[in-house]
Amino acid sequence: MTELSFFQNFDLAILNEVIGDFPTVCNIDPEILCMPEGRIDPLLVEVKTIFDSYGLLLPDGPFNLNIGAIRALERLCDAGLRHIYLSEHSCEASAPDKLKGLLNISATGNPQRIPLMGHDEYTIRFSDLVAVAEKKGYRTMRGSYCDFIRYDYTDRLHFILTSGSQKDEHEIIRHFIEDLYTSEYLIATRE
Repeated sequence: MTELSFFQNFDLAILNEVIGDFPTVCNIDPEILCMPEGRIDPLLVEVKTIFDSYGLLLPDGPFNLNIGAIRALERLCDAGLRHIYLSEHSCEASAPDKLKGLLNISATGNPQRIPLMGHDEYTIRFSDLVAVAEKKGYRTMRGSYCDFIRYDYTDRLHFILTSGSQKDEHEIIRHFIEDLYTSEYLIATRE
């Protein structure tokens, strides 16, 4: 059984909060990717191929690339799954205007390291994944968790977000609200 044939009996793949654990190539100098392929490391040749294949915009300065997430999505698309759901913390997320200054969200556009106990993961540049899925013939829908997890902005929540309170309960609520905006999803569908 080949890797792609394994997926023939499935219509849906769900990768929820795992793609940030996949390999990320870090601190890539964009000038190196402009050099002839024979003069650069094979991993950077792979990075260059990804940029060329999907028309990704080359950043001006050093950047990180979620190569594992991209390769996983390619495999799922190539296997012909009808529906693919991916979600993870995004490096492109932003707070809505009404919450700017209240939430600790900074959209760098460059995948950032998240140190965890026992391993690191990286935030995801979802615009790259959209480009891959669309190039592979999928329709895409992208958003943040707050699209389907609603909350009431009460006086109590306003106090929690504005007071700087250090109570454990308040810190948990602040992080939860931030995660609703920093966690993005991508749904890719092929008819």
